[in-house]
Amino acid sequence: MVFPVIGGDGKPTGYEIENSLRFNDDDNPSLSRANDSGGSNTAGTLSFWAKRCEINTSYLFYARSDDSNVFNVYFSNTATSRLEIRSTQGGSTDFQYKTNMKFRDVSAWYHIVIAIDTTDGTAADRCKLFVNGSRITSFETQTNFDQNDTIEWFQSDATVYVSGEFEGGTIANSNDGYIADLNFVDGTQYDASYFGETNDNGVWIPKKFTGTQGTNGFRLEFQQTGTSANASGMGADTSGNGNHLTPSNLAATDVTVDTPTNNFATMIPASNLTISEGNLNFTHNRTSNWDGTTASMGVQNGKWYYEAKFTSTDASPRHFIGYAGEPETWAVVVDGKGGSADPTDGMTNAYWFHSDTNSEGYLNKTGVYGDSVSQWGIASGDIVGIAFDMDNQKIYFHKNGTYYGEDGNSSNPANGTNPAYSSITTGLHYRPFLALRNDGSETNTISMNFGNPVYSISSGNADANGYGNFEYAVPSGYYSLCTKNLAKYG
Repeated sequence: MVFPVIGGDGKPTGYEIENSLRFNDDDNPSLSRANDSGGSNTAGTLSFWAKRCEINTSYLFYARSDDSNVFNVYFSNTATSRLEIRSTQGGSTDFQYKTNMKFRDVSAWYHIVIAIDTTDGTAADRCKLFVNGSRITSFETQTNFDQNDTIEWFQSDATVYVSGEFEGGTIANSNDGYIADLNFVDGTQYDASYFGETNDNGVWIPKKFTGTQGTNGFRLEFQQTGTSANASGMGADTSGNGNHLTPSNLAATDVTVDTPTNNFATMIPASNLTISEGNLNFTHNRTSNWDGTTASMGVQNGKWYYEAKFTSTDASPRHFIGYAGEPETWAVVVDGKGGSADPTDGMTNAYWFHSDTNSEGYLNKTGVYGDSVSQWGIASGDIVGIAFDMDNQKIYFHKNGTYYGEDGNSSNPANGTNPAYSSITTGLHYRPFLALRNDGSETNTISMNFGNPVYSISSGNADANGYGNFEYAVPSGYYSLCTKNLAKYG
């Protein structure tokens, strides 16, 4: 079953999700809350939207009284990449679903609804799983609840966790990805139609839940950035119940505008790069080799802007950052990994900035290795901006807000003067790309920002449509790489 990228039609849905929370599994992040007494032991509904990043074992939701009494929801490892749901009572598994479906798309938002009522007389209806509005009835493993089985979700002595499994006193296997619009309903089994609907284009889109959350239920919209369990925290319950969750190992920058109703570009995972923070932060740990990757979205038309923060302090930064056209070129970046040769030798229709030392850099394109430009010396913390004009076939680069052309003189993407390169080949599909290389003891790192930054922004600049969050002003007429803009301009 193929699921479209949510938000790709660009049409208003009547309900907009404004924020999501980004989980970086290396930090073991989680949100948690101990249940109050009076919750249901047999019925409830969990609805949330998820966007995967690293395809590994990622626990999305976890409830436990102790290590022997647990309910968990997680994506399995790279080999299987399925959704698994399991309930354990007294140390024995009493319920389990393992989907036949594979969840491997790191560009898409999935809507998942798990609706339980163990009092139902039909065994297969005691737990209903919906993915993007469709009920899943075929499983690799299916062990149904016995009638009137108890579940850990709302037990008075249970603690619930969003992200991570808690066993042996520690959080492990945390989620690596984004979660948005999470509704946890105590005591009622709701189907997916209460949380989403199909639009005129056949795309499953979010719908505001208007039902009752129940005693221990909560709603997470991730509207705040605080680190306490209150209405100002990342785990604020906006249902009106006041059942706020406690954030752990999460920061204000983890609240992001990448959502199911406006999906932002990220980068595609690739071997030999340590990728983190929602597939936007990259570290290169090998020596004398180039490795790279491309973005999850690309363009053929329009004007586009993104930024990259260089966080290397090495004498020879060795970063490539720019745009590359057509799938065969992207394969060189991603699959041409491991060699010491410049990967751009095998690329066509590519345009990039190359940081070579802390005192100089180059603006390059396929077949042309540009002259060194002293203004392009990169130090740790510098931000490079890329303005890509497919309407006039030009590309521009800035360092910390000042644009320089290939000749080292000033340029201006808003009025089209002195681009880094012009006459860009038309009729092709271009994606942002990056490549890194280390020599000796270097550790080159870079953070991408398509409008959903992983680092703190001191000023805050959106595009003309109000989308994205950038350190420097978006040039007039240029837009961030997100589905709402792509539907209109791309």
